[in-house]
Amino acid sequence: MSLHVHVDIAVRGFTVHAQCDVSSGITAFTGPSGAGKSLTLAAIAGLVRPESGHIEINGACVFDGVENVHVRSQDRGIGMVFQAPSLLDHRSPLDNVALAIVGQKKNLRRDTAMHWLQRVGAEHLATKNTRELSGGERQRISLARALVNGCSVLLLDEPFTALDRESRFSLRQLVVEIAESENLTAIIVTHDVEDIVAMATQVVLFEPGATLGMYAVERGNPASALEVLGRGENRHA
Repeated sequence: MSLHVHVDIAVRGFTVHAQCDVSSGITAFTGPSGAGKSLTLAAIAGLVRPESGHIEINGACVFDGVENVHVRSQDRGIGMVFQAPSLLDHRSPLDNVALAIVGQKKNLRRDTAMHWLQRVGAEHLATKNTRELSGGERQRISLARALVNGCSVLLLDEPFTALDRESRFSLRQLVVEIAESENLTAIIVTHDVEDIVAMATQVVLFEPGATLGMYAVERGNPASALEVLGRGENRHA
């Protein structure tokens, strides 16, 4: 699994130049607020169209500014989890996941949805009132929904920011386990050093309007992460 990104993105007067080559495993996008991390994630997902450049997912071109290629978001093999889960509160967690399934007969969707609820440790929530779920529970449902169509790339935009410490810890472990077992290419936008230490094997540093560089880190080794993060801080010292 691989992801190649080399794009210029312009939105409301702000331009970001993003360049990285991401392989299987978990990569963290980090840097100052407003540097363009989430905007780059949106371009990868097909939610924002870059001004120019090229994006490839597993060798397939999904965006090319010269050739006028722009593959629809739903056809890119991408799952996405946002900071604020946009669940349908009037439907059950099981329905929220099942309704996201594409290209499967209706009578099979609930079984597939339940499988993914089990994978994220949320099968006991299947028929609960969605409105009553905690923040961590809602993110588990969002994660199941993102994975339910068999994505090869998982994008996470500050997914743990609003959660309590225990939920952040368990969800980090869950994402690492799923990324490894499903051979996913995963990218997490985060400002939290603990996310990077616990999850990432690669870090892409952003400065305002551009990627600064991409670096390998040793998962579970705080010193490795801090050494890389220090490169961005030293640049602006």
